Amino acid sequence: GTTGAPKGATLSHHNIVNNAYLVGNRVGYPWKPHTRICVPVPLYHCFGSVGGGILMAVHGVTLVFPSAGYNGKANLEAMESE
Repeated sequence: GTTGAPKGATLSHHNIVNNAYLVGNRVGYPWKPHTRICVPVPLYHCFGSVGGGILMAVHGVTLVFPSAGYNGKANLEAMESE
């Protein structure tokens, strides 16, 4: 949880790749050609690394990085233009 003391979690290579594979299948990336994912979070964040980088490698999706830091307006502009 986020309210207790910080604790580390060990993730295996299989766990991370399998997570990206199953999430991508669940949202339909294998059946949606030319999919683009807006990644507004840093790559050290779980969504940025697994939901972005690994999904890209496993499912061949395109990642869009709207700005160097979080910028809500840039996110909306990237989604509209892409």
